[in-house]
Amino acid sequence: TNDKRTHCQCTHLTAFGSDFSFFVAPNTIDVLESILAFRDIANNPGVVITCSVVLGIYIVAMIWARRKDQQDLMKVGVTVLKDMDLSQQYRYLVTTYTGTKQHANTTAKVAVVVTGEKAQSNPTLLTDADRPTFERAGVDTFLLTTEESLGPLLYIQIWHDDSGRDPSWFLDQVVINDMQEDKKYIFVCRRWLASDKEDSQTIRILPVATDDELKNF
Repeated sequence: TNDKRTHCQCTHLTAFGSDFSFFVAPNTIDVLESILAFRDIANNPGVVITCSVVLGIYIVAMIWARRKDQQDLMKVGVTVLKDMDLSQQYRYLVTTYTGTKQHANTTAKVAVVVTGEKAQSNPTLLTDADRPTFERAGVDTFLLTTEESLGPLLYIQIWHDDSGRDPSWFLDQVVINDMQEDKKYIFVCRRWLASDKEDSQTIRILPVATDDELKNF
């Protein structure tokens, strides 16, 4: 040691203070020795139990996630209604958005009539025998066909028959895509269709939303 250099003779910082190795090598793991240690379970019960619990939780979570994925796949797609004639030229995609409020879903049968400047559709029951519909926060799309063009859409009538164990329905909005004109119409609701809530109405007449309504939606 002198006035320009300090010579440290300790060894506890050798690995970190070395000029020859900037990165400190991690401790090596003998994989074979670690595996063989599991032969003596009596001396390692905590490790075995922990690994088993983690593996079990992982398997259960994987099965649960897979089932949820399958349920989500069932909800995706367009429902072709039974009474629709696919040979008819004019087609409309009717998409309903159920709200996120508590008990917003409905067990009732929902129907709709679409009115345009030129014509009006027949009352159409929105139902799907293969998957659940109108669930809370659910999005359901149905194909509606007509013999003639309805023209620019004006309003829709949507209602349900108040049937089932939980018929009350909170409808956020309905979106209709005119597939011929490639035009989208939005009908804002954000109200209950329920005999026991709000104004006790199970039918709503919804005009096409204005720009101001969409901005405030």
